[in-house]
Amino acid sequence: MVENIPLSQKWETSIKVARAVPLIYDIFFKKEFYTTDGGNEQLMYFEAGKAFKDLALALDLPLGNAREIHETFSTILSILTGLEFTIEDIKVTEGKSVSRVTVCPILNKANEMNLDPEKNVQITCQSCTKSIIEHLNHKCTHYYNKTMCEGDPYCESIIEYR
Repeated sequence: MVENIPLSQKWETSIKVARAVPLIYDIFFKKEFYTTDGGNEQLMYFEAGKAFKDLALALDLPLGNAREIHETFSTILSILTGLEFTIEDIKVTEGKSVSRVTVCPILNKANEMNLDPEKNVQITCQSCTKSIIEHLNHKCTHYYNKTMCEGDPYCESIIEYR
């Protein structure tokens, strides 16, 4: 049966499911596993960061500086969530990467599911992204200056050496 489904259709279906996973987690499990110190969620983000690094190493992607971390993160993000992410490079150097996400398929999926992006996407996205970046290169950190979840026209993402 599965072998009769075209590869492109399998790929698109997998991407759609991957986009919904963090939102489904938030809906069904966040309250159940919530702890006042955020321990359970932090463990999940920590594991996501390790998984990204494992994938980067398996694909032999570069991890040496902020530019390479930005490129590797963008590549893996596209693999896992599809090509609908629109990321504009503002200033990308070896020491610091500033980029803008102007189209986010996870935010779009949250809107399709009638979820509140600020409540259901923002904290998860920020915590998970920070963990991923810091796992890809422990000398780097990540933060956002602006987020679409809070109504900004884009997410401004910064990766830099600590």
